[in-house]
Amino acid sequence: MKLTDRAVLGEIVPTFAFGVLAFTALLLGVGGIYEIIRLAADYSVSAPTVVKVFLLKMPWIVALTLPMSALFSVLLAFSRFSTDLEMTAWRSGGVSFSRLLAPTLVFGLTVSVLTLLMNDTLAPMANTEFNALVDQIKVEAGENIRKENALIPEFGDEGLKSVLYADSMEGRRLVDVCYTQMENGRVSKITIAREAVWVNNVWRFRNGSQLLFNSAGELKNLVTFERLDIIFKQKLEDMARQKTRAGDYTFRELKDRIELLEKQQIEKTALNKLKVDFHSKLAIPFASFTFVLIAAPLGLKPQRSGSSVGFGLSIIIILIYYISQMILRGLGQAFLNPALAAWLPNIALMIAGAALCYRASR
Repeated sequence: MKLTDRAVLGEIVPTFAFGVLAFTALLLGVGGIYEIIRLAADYSVSAPTVVKVFLLKMPWIVALTLPMSALFSVLLAFSRFSTDLEMTAWRSGGVSFSRLLAPTLVFGLTVSVLTLLMNDTLAPMANTEFNALVDQIKVEAGENIRKENALIPEFGDEGLKSVLYADSMEGRRLVDVCYTQMENGRVSKITIAREAVWVNNVWRFRNGSQLLFNSAGELKNLVTFERLDIIFKQKLEDMARQKTRAGDYTFRELKDRIELLEKQQIEKTALNKLKVDFHSKLAIPFASFTFVLIAAPLGLKPQRSGSSVGFGLSIIIILIYYISQMILRGLGQAFLNPALAAWLPNIALMIAGAALCYRASR
């Protein structure tokens, strides 16, 4: 590693570590601690359980803070280079802004890959354990568990046998249900109902219709019903433990979930929501790279001195990014391409960052 690279990274990395601590404390203070305290107070949770809940919450929060900290550290590092006239000295010695940007972009890409790995390994495991523990606490308190977008596949010797999907699941009741049955890899029946209730070890579908298909996959009959009992082998307790949040899944699991839903005639909005979630799990980690690209030239502005100003500017950029993500997430569920909806904030920041870097290099 050359002297220039060591100087740049030596300024960025310690500030990055401080940023991770600062943003983690901020996110915990905003919502995490309150949620844990409320859980402990409402359900009389023991101290060891509270500590376990807190530790299981940390990987998800740290995964969020890594891109934020990358932005903050690069912004402050280049601000100090400008304020202390180090940038002037480097340029006098023939070291261009583009040369300083190279190790910075490598740093941003490294943080992106690290965040991506966390989102695909540690964070899903911790989220799954966290949700299971919270559900267990609520069940022991006699409270019904509510889950959104419940998806329960059933597999046999020949592969997928059936898929049960519901917009929501609360206790023993499913709302807006679609049950697809397969034979020899083809859809044989699709049962759609407003609700289904667990009664005597069967799902009792109410006010729905059943589509019957022939061996060629063509619709041969449509039957409406007020009540229809269907036996589903998986136990209700096992179904309640199914993952339903995008953060609980690895990339492979979420992709498999989307492929299962695509085989069913469910509402397009629910399917697009999962697609946006999948692409967001990829796009948000790579925000580190785009943040670094825009932070380096912004840090060279003479008015950007001081850690408090740098922290404030970081918060503004982060808020703009995540608010854009939220708005586009909704648009991606409705009519915008899900991949474009997830990646558009990154693309916009990358274009803005490239333009600022071009101006700074001149």
